[in-house]
Amino acid sequence: PTLSAPDPEWRHPYSYTGAIDIASEGELPDEVVRFAQAGPPPIYMGFGSVSIKHPERMTEAAVRAAREVGCRLLLARGWTGLGRRGVSGEVLCVGELPHAQLFPYLAGVVHAGGSGTVHTAARAGVPQVILPQFADQFYWGHRLHRLGVAPAALTGRVGWRRLAGSFRALLYDRSLSQRAREISPETRSMNT
Repeated sequence: PTLSAPDPEWRHPYSYTGAIDIASEGELPDEVVRFAQAGPPPIYMGFGSVSIKHPERMTEAAVRAAREVGCRLLLARGWTGLGRRGVSGEVLCVGELPHAQLFPYLAGVVHAGGSGTVHTAARAGVPQVILPQFADQFYWGHRLHRLGVAPAALTGRVGWRRLAGSFRALLYDRSLSQRAREISPETRSMNT
């Protein structure tokens, strides 16, 4: 209910259950833990099963944005195949990871806005940036911004400058990180 309060017009007998959380099992690879602990908390950027039209351009934009901001980045390949080329320095390309174990290590999460990732990042208490592609992802981008745990969603063409602005918000906008920490206990209580 904290992330998406029921509309009073809904007339159904169901109670809230929170997001289904089946992908939080497993351990983080040692390489990822070492990277996460080797400096300031990194930003995670990944889209899972959502396809990004131009993965090479998105990879280039993400790497350049991270370099411009001076942050470390975990770039998840996902189904799109981000990070196949042009990745170096403070960027680590990763495969599928258990988000519930990973997200507490992070400064923030950049993703498409699927409900599962939204809820997992909220439970971890980290701010988010949404790059919605379809369906409810636009709702989550708007809702997280209204809740104060995300800057405005990135829609339309996203280049390195817009990504850099979002990375800066995740790293330096204290109100986003504070609000994310505030709602975390409320979202965790749904799954206990």
